[in-house]
Parts: sequence; structure tokens; C-alpha cells
Amino acid sequence: MAKKEEPFHGPFKKLKGLKVRPKQEKEIPAKPVQPPKPEPDDEELFQHAMKGVRLMSNDSVTLEPVDAKALVATIRENLRRQDREVMETLYGIIKGTDRFDITCTGEYL
Repeated sequence: MAKKEEPFHGPFKKLKGLKVRPKQEKEIPAKPVQPPKPEPDDEELFQHAMKGVRLMSNDSVTLEPVDAKALVATIRENLRRQDREVMETLYGIIKGTDRFDITCTGEYL
């Protein structure tokens, strides 16, 4: 039988026949098992979160009197302004001076 040729580079050649002893595990003294703490219920959590909170001296809100006529006038002016802007945009699209762009709307896919 012909002798087997050894490879040019045999990095594990030195490890042949090496035996590894298993590590001995150290005994760790057992700690006494403590029962788990019970989970706090919602009431306990709320009381803990509110610890140190005190009532405000005056917690009511007084609304300013509303002038109904001024409120209606403001709403009407806002509606007129919005209508005017829409009409100017539509007129510009028809005239060709504005672009019809739907890329910033929900209709754009």
C-alpha cells in the first residue's frame, strides 16, 4: 500500500491525538426561591401615579362672552374668502394661467 501524501499546509496536524478534558462544573449554592410579588391592580397603579398631586384652588373655566353677530360675520367672511380663492383658481385654469395639479390630493394615484 502506498503511503498517503500529506497536504502542503496542514494547520491541524499538531492537534492529532489531542484529548480535551471536560470542564468540571462548580457547584453553585442554591438561593432560596422567593414567591413572585403580586401584580398591582389598576387602583394601586392610579394611587401611585397620583401620589403628591393636590387639587387646584379653582379648576373651573370661565368662558368669555361670545358676540353672536361678530362670530357669524367672521364665519361668513371666511366662507366668502374661500369661495373667492376657488373661483380665482378655476378662472386661472380655464384661462390657462394656472396648472390643474392633483398630485397633492387624495385623487392622485
